[in-house]
Amino acid sequence: MKKLIRYRQQLASLAEQGLDDADGLACDSDSVLIGIPAARLLLADQPDMYRGLVEGLNRLGVVAVDGQAPRLSDAGGQCRDVYYPFVLYLHLVAFGLRYETLPVSLWGACEAAIPAALAPVRACEAFSDRMPPPQFVDTVLWQALCVFKQAKLLARDIDAEWVGGVVHQIISHPGPGGSLHPFDMQTVGLDVWTCRELCGLHALVELSLLAGTSRWMERVDQIAAYHFEHTCSSSLVNWPWAVHAFARHSHACSFADQQIQDAVTHGGGRMGVLGAMLFASAVKSMYDR
Repeated sequence: MKKLIRYRQQLASLAEQGLDDADGLACDSDSVLIGIPAARLLLADQPDMYRGLVEGLNRLGVVAVDGQAPRLSDAGGQCRDVYYPFVLYLHLVAFGLRYETLPVSLWGACEAAIPAALAPVRACEAFSDRMPPPQFVDTVLWQALCVFKQAKLLARDIDAEWVGGVVHQIISHPGPGGSLHPFDMQTVGLDVWTCRELCGLHALVELSLLAGTSRWMERVDQIAAYHFEHTCSSSLVNWPWAVHAFARHSHACSFADQQIQDAVTHGGGRMGVLGAMLFASAVKSMYDR
C-alpha cells in the first residue's frame, strides 16, 4: 500500500508538471489538448477548469460529424483512433467527480453536451456478440469504457449489459501467452501490436475497476504478466499506457518504473502532455482501487 501511495504521488506530480507545461500550446478542435481541463479535474477540484470541461465536451460533440469520431492529434501531430474515446473518457470521469460542485448552469451544459460527444463511441455495440478485428481492439475497449462510464452515471443497465458482451468477446479471444489480442506478424509489426496491447490494457483496467468484475481483473493481471516478461517498455517511449496495471503489483512494478523513467527522459526531463493525461487517468484509478 505504501508503494501504491508513492506511485500516486509521483504520477500526480508528473501529471501536473506536464499539464502546466502545455498551458501555452495552441489548442485546435481536433487536438487531444482539449482534454487538459478534464485531466486537471481528475487531480484536484479546480473551479477555474469548469468552463474548460464544458468547452471540451462541446468540441467533442462538434467534431463527431455524422456519427463518425475523428482521429484526434497529439502535440506531435500524430493521429490515432483511440485518442477520441480516451479524451472523452477523461471528460466523463471529470464530470462524474465534480458535478456536485459545478454551478447549475455548467452542470446542465455538460449534461446537454454529453449525448452528442458519446454518440460515435456507441459504434462498439456492433461487437457485443463478435470479436472486433485485432487492429481495433484497443479503440473498441476505450469506446466501451466511455459507454460503460456513462451507463454507471445514469444507471442505464441496458448499456452496461451490452458493454459486458463487448468485453467478454475480447477477453475470450486472448493473444499469445495470455496477451490481450491475437498477433499476426505477417500484417502488423511487433511495436504496433504491443502499443495496441498496452493501450487496450489501460482501458481494461478502468473497465474492471468500474464493474468490479474479478474475471476482467484476472485478465488485466494475465496481460500485465505477459508484458512484464516479454516487452521492453523503452520501445514505447513517452506513451505510458496502463502504467497502473503494473504499479499495482510488486512483482511487476519495475515495468511501471521504466515507463515513468522513459516518459520523462523522452521529454528532456519534462512530461509530454499526452503522458501527463495518461498519468492523471492512472492516478484517479489508483484512488478507486
